[in-house]
Amino acid sequence: MDSRNRVVMAACVCAGLLNLPGCGDNPASPPPPPPALAAWQWQHPLPQGNPIIGVGGVGSSVVVGVGPDGTIVRSDDGGATWRAQASGTSYDLVDVRFADSRRGTAVGLGGAMVHTENAGDHWSARDSGTDQDLWCVRYRDRDHGLVVGRGGTILRTDDGGRTWTAAMSGTSEELDGVAYTGPKAAIAVGCEGTMLSSRDGGRTWQAFASGTTDDLLAIDFLDDAFGAVVGDAGLVMITSDHGQHWRRCTTGYERRLKNVAVLSHDEIVAGGADGSLLHTEDGGETWTIRPSGLSLVWSLHWAGSNDILAANRSIVRSTDRGQTWRPLLPWTPAALLDVAFADAQLGLAVGDSGMVYRTLDGGARWSKIDPGTPATLRAVTFGEDGAAFVAGDGGVLLRSDDGGSQWQRLDSGRTENLNGIAFGGPDTGFVVGDNGVVLRTQDGGATWRRLDVTGMPYAFNGVAMAGPDTVFVFGRLGYIWKTVNGGESWWIKNNMSISHEDLRSMVLLDSMHGLVVGDGNPATVLRTDDGGEHWLSYEMIWQHWTSAEWPGLFARKLVLGPDGIGVLCTLSGPFLTYDGGRTWVWEEVGGNQIYSASLGPGGDCVLVGANASIMRRNIFE
Repeated sequence: MDSRNRVVMAACVCAGLLNLPGCGDNPASPPPPPPALAAWQWQHPLPQGNPIIGVGGVGSSVVVGVGPDGTIVRSDDGGATWRAQASGTSYDLVDVRFADSRRGTAVGLGGAMVHTENAGDHWSARDSGTDQDLWCVRYRDRDHGLVVGRGGTILRTDDGGRTWTAAMSGTSEELDGVAYTGPKAAIAVGCEGTMLSSRDGGRTWQAFASGTTDDLLAIDFLDDAFGAVVGDAGLVMITSDHGQHWRRCTTGYERRLKNVAVLSHDEIVAGGADGSLLHTEDGGETWTIRPSGLSLVWSLHWAGSNDILAANRSIVRSTDRGQTWRPLLPWTPAALLDVAFADAQLGLAVGDSGMVYRTLDGGARWSKIDPGTPATLRAVTFGEDGAAFVAGDGGVLLRSDDGGSQWQRLDSGRTENLNGIAFGGPDTGFVVGDNGVVLRTQDGGATWRRLDVTGMPYAFNGVAMAGPDTVFVFGRLGYIWKTVNGGESWWIKNNMSISHEDLRSMVLLDSMHGLVVGDGNPATVLRTDDGGEHWLSYEMIWQHWTSAEWPGLFARKLVLGPDGIGVLCTLSGPFLTYDGGRTWVWEEVGGNQIYSASLGPGGDCVLVGANASIMRRNIFE
């Protein structure tokens, strides 16, 4: 089966879904990571904001979550408090399990494997001996464990995860789940109904009939005889004879089931693609379907007794064997969409559902501010007099004269979504939005007048000002319009034969040169060298990025400084340039889409994006 798209790229944050791995939609292994640079520091949420993919733990107190960019978070008090931990890898981690109260292993993309000998207090990288994506790790006891993954990969350990040896599986199909069924017996499952068995601790494997051609995505056994396997289209099969025969259950659920936990001979819990949790208390005869609070259930871990953990982006817990669930590590579905700084200290970030965050110390700490509206806020800027302006959905325009503490609602006279805002002086500003809306103020936002851009029914996504009278607006289908008289008349200035992709952000470097970026594969980049009269496709060099494997960057914000450094924010993460935008190096920041950035003159950079994420580092270091 073909594997496409990285785990974190498949997260589809904007759609609110995280695709399941395995069997035709597994993410491809990432390219070699970029050179080691100073790490991005999480400012919000804390301790970090990457999505959590896998969850495990020791007893009911120690809970460990893993995710993209080598993310590991750990709680010692059952999830009340959390801390981020160094994992020893920059690859995505997708599953974690413990052999005993001390030893544990996490696995992920590109053969990534990390190990702990002290219950997750410290982790170090292990050589898995493969570059195949690893999906599932399970232990039989403190010494013996198995890992399965892409391309029929099976690894085994006899020393508690310190070293691993490859076993010949006899298949090239994806293997997504594995479980022990005896002291030396195990079953692995995967795509197209693949089912393998071992009777010698995982050294050798033989295929046997599963009775289905559906993809099998997870397996769990209560004891040596009783177990369950789940997969596509609500598939649940139960065995009571060591896996020799399987009984298919009728669940009433038709979406993928990614995980299963067998609690007793009567009770089974399975996690589904829409966040549903299926629960039976009569050995699979009847099933109830309950919401988990997750968008899907990527990982399930039975911690013993009544305690079950589930994860996808966040971590939720049930203390009544799956009847009810509560969040331990919440995920914020809202995104921060734009960020701007008035000076080296004062900055504002805005986003979904009226979110406004403010920093007074250059981005080291952020506090939430109430702007007085629940509307999505899409753009923020500062005027020359220090006033802050915000534009958002439903025609919302806001102004603050005290650094964001208090906000005044301005009368835009519009109900369309407003997508971009810019000021070219203390009083003159422009706002653009859906349905070709362009507004101008000449009195600091007190009043706004709509300007006529003839023949433009589509949305404008942004505006850039070269002065009070020279202004560019741009947006849907690659349209770029220019005015040199403050918006009284407009001219189309792009060559539509080059690209019809939506344009998102423009930087005017000086009176003659500028760049505009937008959607596309890898991304639409147009350049002007004649003051915006003509725009031509600009070929940029993308490092640590393969557009054939990871299609589509979908640029959202471009920031370039006069010293040649810059940041390009995309739905696949940020790129940095040190040569004025000719060469761009992809930066691994985890699983969140990045929507905007602010860049200070000394190289201090702040990124904002999905999960209300705020990250910061000096890109000169």
